[in-house]
Amino acid sequence: MSSQRTPHHGVLLVDKEPGWTSHDVVAKVRGLFGQKKVGHTGTLDPMATGLLVVCLGRATRLAEYMVGHDKTYEGTVALGATTDTDDAEGNVLSRREVPPISEADVQRLTARFTGRICQVPPQYSAIKKQGERAYAVARRGGSAELEARPIVIHDLTVAVSHAGQCLDIGVHCGPGTYIRSLARDIGEALGCGGHLASLRRTSAGPFNVAEAQTLASVEAVSAAERGALLKKPGTGLESLPRVHVSKENAVRLAGGLSVEVADLPEAAGPILVYCGSDLLVFDARLIGDRAENVAEQRIIKGGGHADCLLFLGCDLAARICGARGGNRISAAVVGDRRGVAEPERRGAAGVDQTLHAGRDRRLGRAAHR
Repeated sequence: MSSQRTPHHGVLLVDKEPGWTSHDVVAKVRGLFGQKKVGHTGTLDPMATGLLVVCLGRATRLAEYMVGHDKTYEGTVALGATTDTDDAEGNVLSRREVPPISEADVQRLTARFTGRICQVPPQYSAIKKQGERAYAVARRGGSAELEARPIVIHDLTVAVSHAGQCLDIGVHCGPGTYIRSLARDIGEALGCGGHLASLRRTSAGPFNVAEAQTLASVEAVSAAERGALLKKPGTGLESLPRVHVSKENAVRLAGGLSVEVADLPEAAGPILVYCGSDLLVFDARLIGDRAENVAEQRIIKGGGHADCLLFLGCDLAARICGARGGNRISAAVVGDRRGVAEPERRGAAGVDQTLHAGRDRRLGRAAHR
């Protein structure tokens, strides 16, 4: 009798406990579900707790489109001490006296650190500098020259706590924001330095930590019932443009053919195409200098969901179809996200802009090497 488990495809919301790395969580989920393909949509530091969005199976192909979600956090900034990691787990670099903090000071902080600002990442971060991770340089005792990066903080709340020695903060921010850097910069703005003492992620895009499961609670559920904890693939991508096709047209798309659709969205990014309860994931990849977005077919049975996602790897589909004067979509479209290809010229030369399934699979394997 086979010991293999039924593969799971979906999104698991995990309430991460302190001490776990995001990689630890992924490894644990991989074991609990017997699923090799597992990934997350945004790292949480070991010290931090809260929401980690984990994708399983073929839903991992959609994770890159959830990385850009806004996130919210609750945290505490300890004032008067700086550390080499900008959080409580690092070595103390300096200590300074904490000045009295007035309501006017709080208002100045929220105004200064709200909106579009530039932020220097922590030395202990995964940012690459000259091909090497910044944390690798820091662990050797070095210091990487990291440039300030633009970020967006939509909302920041600040409240004085712990007899004026700490600040409790609430942050609603865009992708790429380091809360450790924010804590460091707030301390410097007050003239006393500071570091992040605690952090909890409360939401990421449409997902909230109130919906999340601890790893212990997931493990307590029998292996046969754990699939019920997953949200269907495509959850979290509701903001992307979409169209609906018939089952007949879904079959045509899966075979590499183009189909007519009504009201094709004018979108430069991915288009979600819904069809019944089967989920087909087309993964767009750039193949060498040919500048072709190649679609690789993946099919997931709906598992009882009312509707599922048919995801097209055609970032330039709407613009190309518009140039051709039609209202068609296809599983693979000639075009390069970087603007290298010339789809109109190719079309004029009679080159078919729809690649066929067998050729797609060959090219798809090459792209993975």
